[in-house]
Amino acid sequence: MTKLLALETSGAFCSVAIHADAIWSEDTQNVQRMHNQVLLGQIDRVTKQAGVTAGALEVVAFGAGPGSFTGIRIAAATAQALAFAAGCLVVPVSSSRALAETALQSGIIAGAAGVVVVTRSRRDAHYVAAYAFVDGHCRSMLADVLHQGTAPPGLAGVHGWPGIGDRPPWWDDQRTDAPFLEGIATTAATIGRLALAIHAAGGAAPPEAALPVYVNGDSPWKPQPVPSVVQDGSGSLRGG
Repeated sequence: MTKLLALETSGAFCSVAIHADAIWSEDTQNVQRMHNQVLLGQIDRVTKQAGVTAGALEVVAFGAGPGSFTGIRIAAATAQALAFAAGCLVVPVSSSRALAETALQSGIIAGAAGVVVVTRSRRDAHYVAAYAFVDGHCRSMLADVLHQGTAPPGLAGVHGWPGIGDRPPWWDDQRTDAPFLEGIATTAATIGRLALAIHAAGGAAPPEAALPVYVNGDSPWKPQPVPSVVQDGSGSLRGG
């Protein structure tokens, strides 16, 4: 059986799970912004509990976002370092899909045709995605977008679907036909189960592919203007 380590640090939870000999072992803690202080200790505990050395890992999976800007980068960097050290593969897993799967498998939105996943980015900006429920699994209907203001136009086709995650200010105004459920959190075991399916389908990648999900417009850094370089009359270069 595949020996897979899964990491989830995209939200308040810091979660680590390992799959070995068809058995899952998991350590999940609510640490808010202290993921970097507890993650390595959790990895050490679950690998020892499962009797798996880091060098025996075949796959390292992680919640790749969108989510906490720092959190997903902690998971990505750790997954990449472990995979390089073990000479194994990586599987970045969509955090929005994992949250949708968590809601679906928990049964809290039983009867719904799908779900809208909303994750806070910064200020009044939110990541928004939508998933249809098909044969007990989630199928993407709206890929992650970063949105401010009113509801994204892409939600017009998912009228009545409940929302999960972080309630955006526009939900009550624009989505009064559907409830919004908060307090749902993804753990590493969900990341790991999704990653096992991706790996079985040939979707695992080399360690250098352990990168966060970048949604258009979500970088907090703004590009700085590059000074123009012109040639003066003497033939030398100077900044413009």
